[in-house]
Amino acid sequence: ASDVVVLELYHRDVSLKGKVQTIVEGVIADETGKLPFTSWIPLKGIDIGSFLRFEGAAVRVFRGVPSINFNEGTTVEIIEDPFDLPFSLESVSKVPEPSQIASILEKNGVFDVIVIGDIISIRPGSGMIERCPVCNRVTQKSNCRAHGQVECVSDMRMKLILDDGTGSVHVMLNSELSEAI
Repeated sequence: ASDVVVLELYHRDVSLKGKVQTIVEGVIADETGKLPFTSWIPLKGIDIGSFLRFEGAAVRVFRGVPSINFNEGTTVEIIEDPFDLPFSLESVSKVPEPSQIASILEKNGVFDVIVIGDIISIRPGSGMIERCPVCNRVTQKSNCRAHGQVECVSDMRMKLILDDGTGSVHVMLNSELSEAI
């Protein structure tokens, strides 16, 4: 069993096998770190700041970011008296200390990390791009791989290589972060 606290929580409707299902997504944490989660089962009475004990969850890694999936085989219960836990909402909500890129590359995936380095390359595909209004994929000449010819939505992104002397990582910045830089 694992004990965690909920840091972020939101609901999203997804279409699964022709049926719309509401899933719960967010971020959970314990004394070792934070991870995103997706729950395919209802989480009644759970909110931001709730302490949970779960068992039988699945770990999924997508694009180097691990996440926890709650499904039919997962049991989730609210911890009413979390005072015996080795962490608190405040202790797990802190901003992480910067890490060396080499230490991140040794792991199979990380979430909620800070690295400091130099931008050594701005990659092709950076700048203004066009996206499909349905699936948000980048389009080529107003053509979406999934939806064909579409009325595109303008967006901006930056694809960078960041190096700190111990290693390098590919960084993709959304429009908000690209504009800030």
